[in-house]
Amino acid sequence: MNVEQAGSLARTVVQLAAAYAVGRGWLDQSTAAEVGAALVTLAVTAYGVYVRRDEALKAAGDKAAAKAAG
Repeated sequence: MNVEQAGSLARTVVQLAAAYAVGRGWLDQSTAAEVGAALVTLAVTAYGVYVRRDEALKAAGDKAAAKAAG
């Protein structure tokens, strides 16, 4: 799953939950939209960081090895 697919899934799940909350009267529509957008942004950012963690660790290791060697 790439970041775009994760974002699409997150948006769908948040929209479903927000629609349910609005239907139950727990939130009004504008609050649900604002909270939903914030949650999707945080979820996609967290997923992007999680997916790229191995690349960052490898790059840091290569940099440390190059510094130690020369």
